[in-house]
Amino acid sequence: MPSPTVSAIVFLMFSVAANAEQWLVVPVDQRHIIDVGAESSGADALCPDNMVMTGRWHKGDENKPTKYECGSLRLYDPYSESTKVAKIRVTDRSWTHDCGKESSCGYIADGNRIITGRKHTDDEQGPTRYQTGLVVVNDQRTNVNDAKAGIKFSESNGQWWRSGSLEVMVGRQHWGDENGDTQYHSASIVWTEASAAEE
Repeated sequence: MPSPTVSAIVFLMFSVAANAEQWLVVPVDQRHIIDVGAESSGADALCPDNMVMTGRWHKGDENKPTKYECGSLRLYDPYSESTKVAKIRVTDRSWTHDCGKESSCGYIADGNRIITGRKHTDDEQGPTRYQTGLVVVNDQRTNVNDAKAGIKFSESNGQWWRSGSLEVMVGRQHWGDENGDTQYHSASIVWTEASAAEE
């Protein structure tokens, strides 16, 4: 029996177009970890080709270590728990948002884009940038559902945030210094197979 969360996603998938076969595009179980060292270093945290960002870990202030989690993608039907072979790519990767100050930086990707990279320099008064991309399945664009906000928490305590098994990272908001609250936003990606015949 599907969980309430899975059931809600299934409803979103199949209520859009009753005659279209729709699939979730979800991260694979095995993830790739990027260790950028001190967050203040300004190092680019970029997911490898055709991967998307699914998590982040940080402990302490801006001079302490930061890690990011990325994942490749696969097609998945959460109701039947079936998968399907497809060519899935992350295209049009570009730096699409610049925050003047991390201490008041809030960003949610739009236009069916998802987060593929992040860069931060200096302390909470320094700038933060986000790289985003578009997910393409068999050369057809996908749709990203509305972002869901997670709970607010202090990242400086060394707690991982992960988007889960059915969603990916699409946004992040931070307030104040390293002890201030951080809130992440995640969303599911949907591919409509019938779209290829309709275009």
